[in-house]
Amino acid sequence: MLLDHFPYEIVEEIFLYLPPSDRISTVKVNRWLNSIGRSKRLAVRHTLDGTIASMWLTLKTNTFFIERTNVEDDHPPRDVHTVKLHYSRYAPTMQSPEDEENYDIKNITIFFETRCCPMHYEADTGLDSELWKFPAKFITKYFYTSNHNDVYHFKFPTLEFMSESINIYLHYFSNIFSSIDFFELVIHDSMMIWERLGLFFEDYETLLKKPVIYFYNVAFNFSKFYWSKLFERGIESVGYQNVKEIFEFHDDYDKTSKFYEALSYNIMDETIAQLNDERLLLFRNYHKLEINCSSEITTNGLAKLVQKIYENHQKCLVNIRIRFNMRRCELATGSLEKLYIETLYETLLLIPKSSWECQYDDIALQHVWDKVSITNKFDQKYHLFTAEGNFILKSQ
Repeated sequence: MLLDHFPYEIVEEIFLYLPPSDRISTVKVNRWLNSIGRSKRLAVRHTLDGTIASMWLTLKTNTFFIERTNVEDDHPPRDVHTVKLHYSRYAPTMQSPEDEENYDIKNITIFFETRCCPMHYEADTGLDSELWKFPAKFITKYFYTSNHNDVYHFKFPTLEFMSESINIYLHYFSNIFSSIDFFELVIHDSMMIWERLGLFFEDYETLLKKPVIYFYNVAFNFSKFYWSKLFERGIESVGYQNVKEIFEFHDDYDKTSKFYEALSYNIMDETIAQLNDERLLLFRNYHKLEINCSSEITTNGLAKLVQKIYENHQKCLVNIRIRFNMRRCELATGSLEKLYIETLYETLLLIPKSSWECQYDDIALQHVWDKVSITNKFDQKYHLFTAEGNFILKSQ
């Protein structure tokens, strides 16, 4: 084999630059390559010996305002960016992060921060100035000697410098120092940081499983974000709060399919998600689908959702909660209780009458049904009912 004639040091260097999947394949070629890849001199051995880790990445942007104290104090508003990287690593002998008693767990938190300006923000660089681009040196100096949950800070003059450092550390933690078994991404207030960090996932293969995604107080391009290579393996869960999705005329399912295939959704208050009947039926998993914001979902859309549950075998337990269309509730002339019961009935019109039965409750001495038991084609059973203005469909 050609590599057998290369000097040991060159082969070590090649291992550092190989994508994780190629690195794993290479050590299986022969014992010599396996011994090099697992050498204690190489940090990449951690991706081959079962070392796993969890990583939480929080991106936040605040606009910094300075009150002018004199005429010469000309300080325009400036965005101050902060990225919090929390890393939790498990020893190679561990089989699962859940077995904490037998784990040698190391936790560390690094803040990457931009300054406002030398006048109003401390001018020091936080940690040693050179460590921002050498994570291996940082690991040697701080990680192995740190106490539980130690916190460190890097401070940068610009977002460009900060983004470069974060990309270097993301690459080291997810490609060399461990495989990432759990990854959570939280974005606050602005997409400015993500627009730079997102390029990292386009350029590098990472050992990441399905990520957990949360958005807070931000507007973003729907197809551009979910088309990222970060989601190649899928998405575990999605959370929105006060979010505005921006759609383009050419948005299609193929570009955003990973979003609709996630296992769990929590779309919270004040979100503008353009949710309608058509989008509701694109969701593939119903382990947890909570839509607590105003939407354009109609009774007909809910009926088609019930029909979809009835006609298809569900791989996991179903837990769906969707807030009723508030516009319809505002136009209701009778009681809301009556409206909810009427809505329940309307959502059953597309499935056979033999597949569901009413469960009754005595309300004000009137025998009124307020819950339905449904059995789908695969003998899977569900409860359908309303509660506090929500349409709820759950596995029994």
